[in-house]
Amino acid sequence: MRKKGNIFINFETVFHPVGQGLFTSLDTDIMADSKCYNFSVVYDCGSSHKYSRYLKREIKQYICHRNHHIDILFLSHLHYDHVSGLNFLLKYTTVDMVVLPYISPYERIIVALMHPLSLPLWYFEFLSDPATYLLERGVGNVVYLSEPREGYEGEGPDFPPENFPRRIDIEREELPRRPFVNFDDLKMLPKEDISRKLSLEPIQDKLNKFIEEKKLVFRRAFGVAWASLLVPFLIFIPFVKRIDPAKLRIFKNCVSQTIQQNIPPRNYSKLFTSPNINNLRKCYNNIANNLNLTSMTVYVSPIFSQLCSEKAIIYCCFNDFNSCYPTNITYCPCMLIKNKMKLNNLCGIMLMGDLPIKQLQIVSSFNRYYHNYLDKIAVYQIPHHGGKDSFNSHLGIKTRCGVVSYGINNSFNHPNRNILQQYKNKIKINKIFHVNENAEFSFQLIGNII
Repeated sequence: MRKKGNIFINFETVFHPVGQGLFTSLDTDIMADSKCYNFSVVYDCGSSHKYSRYLKREIKQYICHRNHHIDILFLSHLHYDHVSGLNFLLKYTTVDMVVLPYISPYERIIVALMHPLSLPLWYFEFLSDPATYLLERGVGNVVYLSEPREGYEGEGPDFPPENFPRRIDIEREELPRRPFVNFDDLKMLPKEDISRKLSLEPIQDKLNKFIEEKKLVFRRAFGVAWASLLVPFLIFIPFVKRIDPAKLRIFKNCVSQTIQQNIPPRNYSKLFTSPNINNLRKCYNNIANNLNLTSMTVYVSPIFSQLCSEKAIIYCCFNDFNSCYPTNITYCPCMLIKNKMKLNNLCGIMLMGDLPIKQLQIVSSFNRYYHNYLDKIAVYQIPHHGGKDSFNSHLGIKTRCGVVSYGINNSFNHPNRNILQQYKNKIKINKIFHVNENAEFSFQLIGNII
């Protein structure tokens, strides 16, 4: 029996300076008795080709500063500027679990058509079969998330979560070797639904083997996942909005009629050859207008003994370095802004990816799903780099702090100044922190969970 003692946590979120893309790390340092633990989460890891050197710089520094182990890697969607660092990251780290929305082979062809064919071959290999690509490169488990059910427009998880574990008698428990991750509240997809999805996949035998080995899991994005060390210290609430099924059917029918080869193919690079590429682009152009692809947002929040700590420390740092610092040196070499914010028991991070909330149907679904958490957000990531589709006056979040990630002199003119002003005027976000290749944002909470 161990002696009763406090369990302290230091939760730090960093929006890394990678240019036109997104690379967010959420690290929890846990101190219990004389033992120390680290739990590492990454949400997206990419930037557009123009800014690739900044992305590699940040991945190297993150690995050197933290460790070579990532517990959960979330991928919001499959655009290159959100996954371009994946190949490099997997070479130098071990990843226990990758969580991403399930995206059908036909939609993955659409994603490929949105990018130049000059991108690295590994990216198209990844698009052809994401699960196999990840598992064959050492990832422990892949979790595919789908909508709660087709057409679901209801509310999401309760607050506090209905199935959240009760606190246990820690005085009688031994500390485990590692924090435990639980996704069981997110229900498994029925076997018939999984079979229907696999019937479209190019390499079904491999995926079936991964499922048998429990390395590949299909779940519904409804519920609360958590990480715990005797008691929960971190929660995750994912939300998946899929592509318009009608548009996907139009594209699928067009491709089936015009491409004279097996669809979907085992190798996308062979698909995008003349004359296939011209026919595929015609099919894509039929649906390109107001096309919203499948995307995943994630609400992440630490849990303290009184739910949340009362204060946070925010750092905005400007970097021009290209080296790894020892772990006893603060991660931000230059603390130009240091503010203490009273959070009123709000400490969640809302990670939005590229969710196009300009569409009323999408923002309405988002509001309903996160209904019980919209007022529990400390930091809100403005989606799609602050582009024209990243704001809607019906957005129900209540927070004072926003972050927008973009590349300086990008070709899309992100972020849109009018959009940022609307966030300040209508959503009442009084401070928006800019993250680009020269500036990062860090949000830190310290407290105890016992």
